[in-house]
Amino acid sequence: MPDFRMFGELAEELPPLPADDDWTLRWNERNEAVRAVMGETVEPGKAYSFSWKDYILPGACALAYKQNDDTFLYMTLGLTQPLNATDPAYPWEFAVRAKEYCEWPVDLLYQLVSQWLWEKGELWFGCHLPLKFFIGHDGKMWPSIAGELVQHRRVVGTIRAAYLWTDVARLRLKASSGEFGLLTAVGVTEDEDKLAMETTPAHLMLLLRRMGVSQACDPYRRSVLYLPSASEEWDRIKAMSHDDAFDELERV
Repeated sequence: MPDFRMFGELAEELPPLPADDDWTLRWNERNEAVRAVMGETVEPGKAYSFSWKDYILPGACALAYKQNDDTFLYMTLGLTQPLNATDPAYPWEFAVRAKEYCEWPVDLLYQLVSQWLWEKGELWFGCHLPLKFFIGHDGKMWPSIAGELVQHRRVVGTIRAAYLWTDVARLRLKASSGEFGLLTAVGVTEDEDKLAMETTPAHLMLLLRRMGVSQACDPYRRSVLYLPSASEEWDRIKAMSHDDAFDELERV
């Protein structure tokens, strides 16, 4: 359960940013770059502040935006912000797409950033992570990318893993330190995960796309293999090389 931050803080009430004026200017620039592309958050001015006892990532937070199809995109802000102007910038922010406006996507983003900090930034495109959903003591649904944390919880839904993949919108956000994009956590079922392990994640992502399965993470989504003609489509896809599958995914 999320006991590590306040949900729904106003942006102007986030913890103080570093006193370095150049850092603050770069932060404001990055925030405006996001606003120019994404528009206003679902609740104007609302951000979800992140903090840790053992790590420092100044200004780290999550933002939520309603999409044209009435789904929601949640994204982090802070991974691409170098502490010093000369430091290399991570080229991605994490994202989660969901069908509703709720708390668990923000919690999942917090866990992803925590993992990124623990791995010293070595969490990249195509990374595979365990992912389960459970019902907490508060009666709400929460995610976990740490399997041992749900051993004594009531696990719900069908999603068992996630792949970090280029967001379907392929947004490019521009700042003086360079462009950055979104890596979306795409939830997959156990049998879908096995397909990726038998081939490559690109093969699975192509199957999901061809069968019309969106990147919106639905904890209760049935496996793509239950859809009519999915098995026949998979037979065609698994015969492809990784490069051919990846190239088709890259074509918008």
